[in-house]
Amino acid sequence: MLAESLFAHIHGVVFATDDEERRAELLHEALATDWGTTAFAVLFSTAAEEIIEIANDIHNLGAHRSGQTTSDHDVIPLALEIARSNEEAWDRVLFEIFPDWKPGENELHAGSDEHDSGDDHGDDEDREHEYAMGRTTKELLLRLRNQVPSKAASTAKKGGRPSLGEDIFS
Repeated sequence: MLAESLFAHIHGVVFATDDEERRAELLHEALATDWGTTAFAVLFSTAAEEIIEIANDIHNLGAHRSGQTTSDHDVIPLALEIARSNEEAWDRVLFEIFPDWKPGENELHAGSDEHDSGDDHGDDEDREHEYAMGRTTKELLLRLRNQVPSKAASTAKKGGRPSLGEDIFS
């Protein structure tokens, strides 16, 4: 639910303008921080299989020649816009979702919010070398929670005047 509202907000802000330069500028500003990158990673983790498909196309063909996908998921145009306007930011978002990804050495693989109950630990070790396992949406949301700056509660001096706009209802 949080990821969907995040997508609606980002999509509304970024695609509210038809000016490509302005869209690129908005995306650049949004991806300029670690928590901005993680926010996009959260969004894209809701469509992990589609993002893997697009990421492989971009890796093989380049961002400007990619765009054909079997998915009609709403995040695909946003992912392509990021990849085309800022390749470094696109790579940072991918590495946020898939921290163990080594382009050309291992394949991307979606993480699962459900843990397997099987006893195939040997397969897990082989899979780690063969695939770059993605973080789940839940893991990314927890990372985002720790990254977002918060306003520290400050204690007012006794007898001191509050700053303009502080404590207006007390």
